Amino acid sequence: MNLYEEVRPGANRYINGIDLKKELSDYLEEFNEIVVVTGQQSQLVFNDYYGQLDYPVYHYDGTASEDNAEELVNQIGACDVVVAIGAGKLIDTAKMVADKMKVRLVVIPTIVSNCAPYAPLSVIYDKDHTFIRYDVFKECNYLVLIDYDLLLKTPQTYFVAGIGDTLAKYYEIEGILRNVDGSGYSATLLLGRASAKLCLDILNEDAKLALQGLKEQKVNESFKRVVDTIIAIAGCVGGFAHKYGRVSGAHAIHNALSIEEKTHAILHGDKVAYGILLQQAYLNDYQEIDRLVDLYQEIGLPYKLAHINLDGKDQETLVEIAKFAASEKETFLLIDKDVTYDKIVLALNKLESYLENK
Repeated sequence: MNLYEEVRPGANRYINGIDLKKELSDYLEEFNEIVVVTGQQSQLVFNDYYGQLDYPVYHYDGTASEDNAEELVNQIGACDVVVAIGAGKLIDTAKMVADKMKVRLVVIPTIVSNCAPYAPLSVIYDKDHTFIRYDVFKECNYLVLIDYDLLLKTPQTYFVAGIGDTLAKYYEIEGILRNVDGSGYSATLLLGRASAKLCLDILNEDAKLALQGLKEQKVNESFKRVVDTIIAIAGCVGGFAHKYGRVSGAHAIHNALSIEEKTHAILHGDKVAYGILLQQAYLNDYQEIDRLVDLYQEIGLPYKLAHINLDGKDQETLVEIAKFAASEKETFLLIDKDVTYDKIVLALNKLESYLENK
């Protein structure tokens, strides 16, 4: 059984709307033993909007590590549903907890930054915030509650990072499929590919107006479309295209960057956004890089090493990053089965030189 090759359409229930706090109790009434897993800041944001919930609350440690998930399982003891309140790493931790306890998971994101609320997998790190692996779960999230009013609390930096993470869906699936015989594409793979293209189209069309809505604290139509694109449509890419639609070059670069402590303060989506540029530089697609950089500059995504706390002249560090990205356990191999670290270093240096005056 290979969970990475199964079609996983998404959450059992996806509920999106305005001012859903009045209905939260209705969504939870079928459960008897409810526990909340959240973070300190996420709880403050949630309580300010929804009010304090009358359920036991457990806090994760911010790492999205399996060790912390095990600790939470031991603290909780027993329940029939875990309510995850927070952002990506918190939600990934809660998914591990619910999977280990074999209970339902309700997700209430407080920030729009990636497809973690929708996708049936977790990105797992160690206690030092270094990437370890992805785990795909047998059970999809039972219920995802998307309250647009609550999500207006998203800091702009996280929202922009979410756009960066979602842009990668298109470039990574296309990077993989260029090496796959198209005559064998399944219908579900084609649906995943179409979802990736839809992500790209919506973000190009709506990102700027969505950010305007966030700045003005108004739920406009662009804001709603971008929220659902980052969370749900992005989740459909890997859900339907399975191993072809999850991660490749851009996320391999993200994972490699995570080994450098200087990048730990950089948001996941920001590192992925830089990874897209490096993947396209590796493929020598500078026309697409020009289009991307125009968008990055307009909305505030990083496009140079200096923007992610790295020095382009520090070749020793760049080699270390490239060796990680080119390793057999990483997904850059899906872009080029003959990838080597020196090819990645060459693309890195070429990209930095190309963007020097931008």
